[in-house]
Amino acid sequence: MKRIKQSRLKTTPLVNPYIAILATLPALISIVVLAMLPAVVNLAISFTDYHGVGQPFEFVGFENFVKVFSVRDAAVSVWDSLRNTLVFCVGVVIIQQALSLGMALIVNRKFRGRSFFRALYFMPTILGVSVVGFTWQLVFDPVSGPIATILAKFDKASPLLGQDGLSMALVIVVAIWANFGYAMVVYIAGLQNISDDVREAAALDGANGWQMLRYVTLPLLRSTLTINFWISISGTLAMFDIIYVLTDGTAGTTTFALYIFKMATNSSSNQGEAAALYIYFSIFVTAVMLLFNFLFRRKEETN
Repeated sequence: MKRIKQSRLKTTPLVNPYIAILATLPALISIVVLAMLPAVVNLAISFTDYHGVGQPFEFVGFENFVKVFSVRDAAVSVWDSLRNTLVFCVGVVIIQQALSLGMALIVNRKFRGRSFFRALYFMPTILGVSVVGFTWQLVFDPVSGPIATILAKFDKASPLLGQDGLSMALVIVVAIWANFGYAMVVYIAGLQNISDDVREAAALDGANGWQMLRYVTLPLLRSTLTINFWISISGTLAMFDIIYVLTDGTAGTTTFALYIFKMATNSSSNQGEAAALYIYFSIFVTAVMLLFNFLFRRKEETN
């Protein structure tokens, strides 16, 4: 038998590697300048008693990492802010995801004006934090706001955003209203990837609306649910801007992120303590997200 020589095919890359490096270079520089470099600087500051530009500072080691748990800012401790963060995150994430999925199921159906309602529900997402915050401040104005006017008709009065307990509930409502449209759009995209044949087959088998949702829609939306919960949890844990505009952290609404922000922007505060708190906050968020990944992965493996 004649040995047939197979010629090696010479493949050339579709893109020059040097061009690829140059194309990704701006993104890499942005990551280094905007993320990695500030993180390194923050880590260095956390070991000092730095109070601001031009002021002398000294190396204090791990003193800031121990001291921050005993410091109180405006009668709020780190533990108070951590508790508020958990309450805020759980309230926003659970209600927001349930509401977003419900609205997605409604506007995903074919009816006249569907596009209008989709745009209407998504509109709060594109508004700025200042617009959302000041608008809801007018709504919750305890003197002349519409809520106060309604309460006055029943001979009731409330400081609303200034009332302990109630203020956190109202902040959660505003945060849900401002962001549920984004999650709704993601759910709509997931619903449109479910084939109509699957729904028709389930209907022919006699599945009702609840059975269709539980045994067909939700299992096929598992990846979409994971993405939405991931975005919602990580975003809610780091959210402080809407709370800052609404209440400035008063009446029991100071979250961990807002606590760090107020300490870092206070000229009289030890910036080293704020930097140490930010490191703790990063560890806390990472731990929560790792726990989330573990639980969802375990759920998927079980199913």
